[in-house]
Amino acid sequence: MKTIGLVILISLSLCNVGAAQAPAYEKKCTAVVNGETAQFSFPIPQGQTLTWDMNETSDDVMEYSWELCLERSDIQCKYRFGVLHFKFDRSEKKGNIRELISSSQKSVWDASNWVQTEMKIDATIEHDNLIIRITDQKTFAEIFASNPKMARCKVKTPYKDLNYESKTGIKYNK
Repeated sequence: MKTIGLVILISLSLCNVGAAQAPAYEKKCTAVVNGETAQFSFPIPQGQTLTWDMNETSDDVMEYSWELCLERSDIQCKYRFGVLHFKFDRSEKKGNIRELISSSQKSVWDASNWVQTEMKIDATIEHDNLIIRITDQKTFAEIFASNPKMARCKVKTPYKDLNYESKTGIKYNK
């Protein structure tokens, strides 16, 4: 009888461990180039209420970022780009990812961390993904001049379980 109870207890504990280890969502970005347009996709958790411009965050501090860096094996990132949210003397807000993204900056910056105001990117929420697109010809030509092969993706939030880094090959469609 004790053996059966022990087997049941071990089985139940293994089921709980398996459930606890299941990820909330897949933390891997994708990168696709079609002609002179590039699209990068970050999976995002759905239905989660987020807080930004938090009271405990000092002004001029970045709270959120979805950042990309493109590289070849012999060339490191010349530019980084993505969606950033800095707190700038605003009151705390709560909402969904779409609301947060709409109040965040979409930027390209160089290796010295200077924002490149003449370079443009777009960001939207589609299905369960944050989509960052490069459709501007000048921006595309500059960022893809070295024919990068890999995209390094990095997500930083105040929520530890939402943060991640991943690498993905850039898929070039002809």
